[in-house]
Amino acid sequence: MHDYDVALKSLLQRQLRGGVFADWLGFTVAEWLRTETPRVSAGRADLLGRTTEGGLLHIELQSTNDPDMALRMAEYQLGFYRQYRKYAKQIVLYVGARPLRMEPAMPEDADSSFRCRIIDIREVPAEPLVASERLEDNVLSILARLSGARETVRRVLRRIAGAPPEQRRLALSELTILAGLREFGELSKRSEKQCQFSTTSWTTTCWDPYCVGVWPKEGSRASGGSCSAWFAGASGNLLHR
Repeated sequence: MHDYDVALKSLLQRQLRGGVFADWLGFTVAEWLRTETPRVSAGRADLLGRTTEGGLLHIELQSTNDPDMALRMAEYQLGFYRQYRKYAKQIVLYVGARPLRMEPAMPEDADSSFRCRIIDIREVPAEPLVASERLEDNVLSILARLSGARETVRRVLRRIAGAPPEQRRLALSELTILAGLREFGELSKRSEKQCQFSTTSWTTTCWDPYCVGVWPKEGSRASGGSCSAWFAGASGNLLHR
């Protein structure tokens, strides 16, 4: 299982109980259910929940274009109906870097048809997620429609820096994993070569424009050095606060 898959599932299970992204989707989940369905060849579904209105919500995470995506979703739907005797609202959440090319419907004939909803997460505006008071929204924003990647990550890291230690560790871990789904590699390399910072007992200043510039304001024992990546360096410092 991909690391991003685990991180996104954990993030959405917390977020869809009432975050900004839940409002954007139009669903709030009251209870998450077991995703094993009997006799389904598509395998185990990613997320299945019961909404506050009592319906079922199925979310499948996808980072690549699967030509048989609609068929897979149809197989899941039949499994859910067999188990719960009701149909689920189904969403494929596409988080890949390449353009979305999956068809939401199976070929139709006179007697049958099937269609699911496919959302490219880049359709979601990042600003409401960044401005949210929920860390889950903030972390998810780096996959959304960004107007400026560096500034978005700076703002997210500032939010994470103010969180309690346990929440901070989890959010930084998820942020680092999800960043791998986007083209941040070149910025990381440039920052690693260019970023030099100086430290006092109260503040740290990074002079590289590609660095996030977010460091511990107190308790730092470093006197100088280089950050290893444009936000990974900041993450490491925050984790050890």
